[in-house]
Amino acid sequence: MQRMRQTKKRSPIALVVVIMLVFVGCGLMIRELSRSVVVNNQVRNNFVMTSVDGVVSVVSFDPSEKRVVMIPLSQLLVRSRSAGEYKATQLYTLGSYDGEPGAFVKRKVQGFLKLPLTSYLISTKEGRDGLRYALWRQIFQGSYSTISRIDALYLLYSSYAYSFQTITTDELVREGVIVERENQEYEVLAQRLKQFVGSRFFDWRVGNEGVTVVVMNETGSDGLGSDVADFLMNVGMDVIAVRSDASQNRETTQVVFAKPESGKSASEVVLRMILGNAEFVYGRDLAEFRSEVVVRVGRDLLEMF
Repeated sequence: MQRMRQTKKRSPIALVVVIMLVFVGCGLMIRELSRSVVVNNQVRNNFVMTSVDGVVSVVSFDPSEKRVVMIPLSQLLVRSRSAGEYKATQLYTLGSYDGEPGAFVKRKVQGFLKLPLTSYLISTKEGRDGLRYALWRQIFQGSYSTISRIDALYLLYSSYAYSFQTITTDELVREGVIVERENQEYEVLAQRLKQFVGSRFFDWRVGNEGVTVVVMNETGSDGLGSDVADFLMNVGMDVIAVRSDASQNRETTQVVFAKPESGKSASEVVLRMILGNAEFVYGRDLAEFRSEVVVRVGRDLLEMF
């Protein structure tokens, strides 16, 4: 005697719930992908890792060389145009007064190192374990950085798949980048820091494009044009001239390209990462500058340094 198999009828309510969950999952995936600044742009991505406990480190992910480099900054004295000299461990507390400590630390470290930072990561631990802890928290909670969960997942994978190097304080001393003061604090030598950052964080995807840039300081603030030029050279751009025109008194930075917008070149991607709030103009005649890009520096960049 054969037994008849009875098929259970699925509840219409359960089916609706499953469909809704699928739609919600797809919606979340689309939203996270649209927010992605790492997965969609395969250039070198740098982050600052910080916390209320005084942790300050710069982490760089290089997809070209498959390498992660970390530099602890907690013992360094940081200089800023707007706030003078202070300890790196004080940055998070200073930023807390405005309610955006992570963004404050990112802005100050970015200007101090003259190195573009994609975002910040909040972690209570240091080193490689602290990095992975910060990325796990961003994946599950989504409120400890401005990067998407997709980006955090990709970076977490990279932290395991890529080679990992931590540049110690002793190495920075040997390289002549810092000198020890009292109370285990270290003063940074600006010129040596410039050379060090330029050699360790150079983005070859940008450098290989050979894009020429002229920086026009139109703010009346002495030295701001040179700061921006150092910033661009550290990521691989060929800055051929820095000029000043204080008569313009420009408020908002403008980036002018000779070529039409492509959205694909590494140089264009990096410029948008660095100067995301600037006005971008394409297809202009730059023959008088003999360059492919002109950055007209506005007063909005004062906060970066």
